[in-house]
Amino acid sequence: MIAQAAVVTGEIDGVEQTLADVMTDVEDRVLPDGMTFGYTGLGIVQLADDRPSDALTNFDRVLDIVGHDFEDGLQHPRIQLLVVPYAVALREQGRIEESRELLESVIASVPAAEPDQLLLSAMTELATTLQVSGDRRGARDAAERAARIQSFLWDENFRYRIARLNVSLELDQQKVELAL
Repeated sequence: MIAQAAVVTGEIDGVEQTLADVMTDVEDRVLPDGMTFGYTGLGIVQLADDRPSDALTNFDRVLDIVGHDFEDGLQHPRIQLLVVPYAVALREQGRIEESRELLESVIASVPAAEPDQLLLSAMTELATTLQVSGDRRGARDAAERAARIQSFLWDENFRYRIARLNVSLELDQQKVELAL
């Protein structure tokens, strides 16, 4: 979360050292789950700092810790967190075809009836990757699909919040009736 917040705000100075300090503490306690988050975060910061090679090194460390690769582990939560930044790092290193293939495998792994943030991120990055490769039509199609997914996710989130509000109002009404 430290890394993602730093990338979003654009304030990445010093974040790498903070993450390194946290990871040293985690490593001393032999917490592999914490190490996967730490290396993923460190890679995300390095990617934002235009250091895709360093990012890939840390992403590969995550794959080693998890013991899965992208072909057999897309359902693993740590792999899902890693896969899109990994594809971006590949693209930034000029490995366009590998990036495209990885993103397409992610997109194919998510059921179309259940779009989620992973699918949205993968589709958005696929659009960028296709644009970089010169496939303007494919990039446009991917961007349009990403926009539909984003709209769907926003609508679902909105409906969820309205449903929670309705339940809350019903509970309040029941409490008032009970009190009377």
